[in-house]
Amino acid sequence: MSIRERLYPEEEELPILVRHCSDAFFIWNLGLPQRNLWVRGRSQKITYNTQAKELTQARKDTCLEEGSSAIQQQALRDLDRAFQNWWKRPDHFKRPTCAMAEINEGFAVRDLSVKRLNRKWGLVLIPKCGWVKFRVSRKWADIETSSSARVTKDRSGRWFEVLLQSQDKKIDVANPAQDNTSDLMADFVAIVHSFVVLMYGLRSAKHRTNRIKLAIEAPIGSTDGSE
Repeated sequence: MSIRERLYPEEEELPILVRHCSDAFFIWNLGLPQRNLWVRGRSQKITYNTQAKELTQARKDTCLEEGSSAIQQQALRDLDRAFQNWWKRPDHFKRPTCAMAEINEGFAVRDLSVKRLNRKWGLVLIPKCGWVKFRVSRKWADIETSSSARVTKDRSGRWFEVLLQSQDKKIDVANPAQDNTSDLMADFVAIVHSFVVLMYGLRSAKHRTNRIKLAIEAPIGSTDGSE
């Protein structure tokens, strides 16, 4: 599950976000040719660990040290995951290609931290940038349970964050607080109530209650329309 929210960074935060996008763009396009040059039979494989060691050395000798190591390492993780997906399911995933400027502008944030300001606004923590404001348009329970995010910029210069929830998240059925069966039943009853009002009009509360009970207890496909 993913949630897309609009970011509203301050003027002093924009250069840092642009730098993160530039670093992720550079690391991806630098690590991609190394992966493509590797052939089967070589003793040393090119993996995330080998490229991460080279990144550590490059940060000491280049201007990459000014950027965020977490953002740069995550770009290598994304590249490694893209190749793993392509190798395992070439019929579903395409071969990784070079990132395009102004098209693939973005970076990933692990170990996501968010906090709420009020009903409409929240904050997300971005490395070397601090807390960045975003507009809350979805349920806060879904936002605060997200495990990671991807920050992107479109061609119009607008910033967005795509919040990702862990797929291995499980619901403890033994804990009634985490069981959503009652919520689903409430939604179902609300839908049935709307259907009854639409079909039979606004009558007495007793009449609507009887119709709702009949609709819930009736088998699927039943079209009994008797009064």
